[in-house]
Amino acid sequence: MNPDKNLNKAIILRFSVIASIIFLLDMLTKYLVLTFSPYHLGITPYLSFIKVYNYGASFSLGSSFTHYANYFLLAVSVLVIIVIVIQVIKQKSFALHQTNSLGLIVGGALGNSIDRIRFGAVFDFISVHYNSWYYPTFNLADSAITIGAILYIWNSLTSHK
Repeated sequence: MNPDKNLNKAIILRFSVIASIIFLLDMLTKYLVLTFSPYHLGITPYLSFIKVYNYGASFSLGSSFTHYANYFLLAVSVLVIIVIVIQVIKQKSFALHQTNSLGLIVGGALGNSIDRIRFGAVFDFISVHYNSWYYPTFNLADSAITIGAILYIWNSLTSHK
């Protein structure tokens, strides 16, 4: 069998597993918080779970957007997912970090896209705060997208060609 084909299958498998794990963990955490958590649950003095529906982008950015912005953000998310999946399928080789990063991004984008379809907004619940300072509420998908993007950019800038 062609070694490039085997490598491509391994890349696609690794990407798919990472994206699936992130997606499933995101859906599971959202389900658990929606089902079993009160509106506000203090975890530590600096971390709470709070039920928030975000009509904007990641980390509550643009949360005051109109309802129609949801459709635009959903379309952008689906387009990004499609472009990344095509890129992964067509690549003959990917560095390990690229595969991991793209899997994180797609898994998170899928999770938030499903929320937009189900709720018309993204369900966020992780609230990090100190005294009267509050970081924008987020979820596991937002974290995966952000970490994936940072790792992808960092590795693109620091990799030797």
